Amino acid sequence: WEPLGVGNGGIGVREEVGEGVWGFVHVIEEDPVEPNLLFLGTEFGLFASLDRGASWIEWRNGLPPAPVRGLVVHPRDHDLVVGTHGRAAYVIDDIRPLRALAANPAAAGDALRVFPSAPAIQYVEAEAQGYRSTGHAMFMGERRPYGALLHYWIGEAATSTSPQLSILDGAGEVVRTLAGSADPGLNRVVWDLRMALPDEGDDGEAGDEAGPWVLPGRYAVHVEVGEHVAEGSVEVVADPRLTISTADRRARIAVQLEAARLASAASHASDQLDDMIEAVEDVLAWWPDDDDDLSVLREQGRELRDELTTLNEHLFTGPDCQGGCGRAAVVNRVYAPMRKLNSALGAPTPTDRLAISHAEAALDELLDAVESVMTGPVEAFRQALVAAGYTLLPRAG
Repeated sequence: WEPLGVGNGGIGVREEVGEGVWGFVHVIEEDPVEPNLLFLGTEFGLFASLDRGASWIEWRNGLPPAPVRGLVVHPRDHDLVVGTHGRAAYVIDDIRPLRALAANPAAAGDALRVFPSAPAIQYVEAEAQGYRSTGHAMFMGERRPYGALLHYWIGEAATSTSPQLSILDGAGEVVRTLAGSADPGLNRVVWDLRMALPDEGDDGEAGDEAGPWVLPGRYAVHVEVGEHVAEGSVEVVADPRLTISTADRRARIAVQLEAARLASAASHASDQLDDMIEAVEDVLAWWPDDDDDLSVLREQGRELRDELTTLNEHLFTGPDCQGGCGRAAVVNRVYAPMRKLNSALGAPTPTDRLAISHAEAALDELLDAVESVMTGPVEAFRQALVAAGYTLLPRAG
């Protein structure tokens, strides 16, 4: 940096970063933990140095090139708070990975590296205060993502293969898999502290869909990019405001997984019915309308299509309507416990268990109805097709 004098609230400099940019340095902040890490607020945005000012990087990740007038590293959360002129304030969450790079410059030469993660507090979010519909009357900035911020470095030697991130518990079992960016340099993935729901078709292995919150404790972070593998860890910390035993947490997880099992069975039945409606539509579309020899089969197919559509509305979609009609359907009673159970961490209440009981009854009603139509009208139509020399209708999976 070449000093040019003082004026207008800052030190005038010629910026060596970029191509001949002129501007003023308004503020410089040294990281309180790692002295090699510096942040510079200029008239044209934020810059960072990992080598105590020998070189500078222009920061553009979510931050506009606005005048930066104030910088401070939060002593507890280790976030960088950036105050701008005309564009409000910004918070860069968790600068620990930058601190690690500044402390060990050789890390930038690694093909893959996982940085230590800050402890993630598993807190329960209450409903936000304020109006139900804020419109333009309230301003609320974007908050820090909920969960654990996982950071990894991809070097030039790594392939462009998308990273696979796995979260493993103390027994080495995978509790969640996450997809990450393959961009060279520093990358971040947010884990919401939830385990994956078991994949019914995969021997109960972890799937991709988020399920119950995990138990507090330390978890391993396993990252693979092509042939490169790196390991790290993250600690999940219980909400300090709550006193919940491990047994109660496990009981909550058990009923959540049961609710998920019921919802998965209902979803599978919905797919069966959708597939059969589509199959009947395909049969009707395949037949020419002017073939009188097919009139009886065509009418039977249309009646079956209408019956399946009506059943689908009753069980899954609700009737088409306009306004706040609710689109009531049987499946809503199956899904209801998922919403109730995911909002707490303690032992399930009698109301929670009653909701599971109602969901089981609704699922039985739903499965019986689907089974009845598949073994009755659908099978009758299939047999009629076979008798006429057609095998167009698949069996329900």
